[in-house]
Amino acid sequence: GIYSLLSYATKYGGNFTWLSFIIGGFISLMTGLSYAELSKYFDSNASEYDYITTAISTKAGSLMGLTLVVVGIFTATTLALAFIDLLVSLIGSTVSYGIIRFLIIAIPTIINIIGVKFTTNLNMGISITESSTLIILILLSAYMGKWTPKAYTGGFDLPSIVHGAFITILALSGFEHLPKMAEETQNSSRNIPLAITSSLSIAAVMYALTSISANSVLGTKTVAKTINPISKTYSKLIGSKGESLVNVVSLFSIFNTVMLTMLFVSRQIYGIAKRGTFSSYFTKVNKITKTPIRSILFVSLCTFLLTSIKEV
Repeated sequence: GIYSLLSYATKYGGNFTWLSFIIGGFISLMTGLSYAELSKYFDSNASEYDYITTAISTKAGSLMGLTLVVVGIFTATTLALAFIDLLVSLIGSTVSYGIIRFLIIAIPTIINIIGVKFTTNLNMGISITESSTLIILILLSAYMGKWTPKAYTGGFDLPSIVHGAFITILALSGFEHLPKMAEETQNSSRNIPLAITSSLSIAAVMYALTSISANSVLGTKTVAKTINPISKTYSKLIGSKGESLVNVVSLFSIFNTVMLTMLFVSRQIYGIAKRGTFSSYFTKVNKITKTPIRSILFVSLCTFLLTSIKEV
């Protein structure tokens, strides 16, 4: 999300990166509204599979479902490797790569097996921490008088701003996974569309203000060249302890996304298997945890094996 993509977006958006986030938010919201509308009529974890199957054909739906599963597993793999790299850069080689690699897959797997409510509560806790970190950054930079017009105006270049906008879409993605939890959401036809539209709108505005804050404190050129500009911004505002804190938050942010990606992909496999496209082996739900353990373990195993390819 924004913790890792702000520098890339700023490279193109410059002082108007805040506008890139607004444009990216609008584009994402258009897709989000489509998901929101379709989720009212398809109360299932298979989501895109059902949309495409109903609109085109079963073969097209199966191809879409398989593609999304593969993409999801590679996404979880990439995130796991990002977590390993960041952790090693912070603590050095005191813990072996193999142990970290095992734990970053095993811990989210266990959490997902325990139950979706436990996973969701943990996700909410981490998400609140992530969001609070951004809100505090915005308030601190504004209160300390760091916001200046030159930090968010000047150098208007529409093609570059739009280029930055398409990068911000990656920071805003994730809403498309919410319909995959339809079978486990109370009043899903109302709550999932509301969750999609409200989260996208809030995130776009919050990210835009974060961009203004970082550019105001560090300067656009520095933000564009810094790996984690949010932690560097904290360092400028409150010292090195702030930078260390945000690095820890970034670790939790990546861990959280690994956990959720594995959750959503396992639910997609489960939902498609129920329709007969994938093996019925994946339709088994544990009576105690009420979770599709076989689907979860399959995703975990594939992700673990792929993390052995460090350049994935």
